[in-house]
Amino acid sequence: MARFYGEVRGKAPSAATREGSEGSGILAHIRGWRLGLMVTGMTSSPDPERDAFVVDLTGGSNGGKPTSYGVLIISEAENGSRRVFVDAGQVTGVSYLHPCGCWDTRSDNHEERCTA
Repeated sequence: MARFYGEVRGKAPSAATREGSEGSGILAHIRGWRLGLMVTGMTSSPDPERDAFVVDLTGGSNGGKPTSYGVLIISEAENGSRRVFVDAGQVTGVSYLHPCGCWDTRSDNHEERCTA
C-alpha cells in the first residue's frame, strides 16, 4: 500500500491517480489562469511515522512564474492534533486543529481549555 495517494479530475471521464512512497513523497501543482496551488506531501521530520503537507499559493498557467505567494504547512502533532503554520506575507502564525475539532494556538493541555 502506498504511503501517499493523489487523485485529480478534469475534462477526462476518469480520474488520474498517483502514489508516493515515504522516500518520494507526493506533489501536485494545480493552476488556474492567474493563481495556482502546489501541494507537497512528505513524512514529518524528525518522526517519519507522521505526515506533513505544504500548500504553496503560486502563479497561474498564463505564463507566470511558479513564485510562492504564501505557504501553509500542516503536520501531525504528538497528541493527535494537526499543527498548522501559515506564512502569507503579513499573516504568520501557528495554530493546532485538535481531534475534537477545536482550533487553538497551543498544543498543550487542550483538554482543560476545550469548549467542544
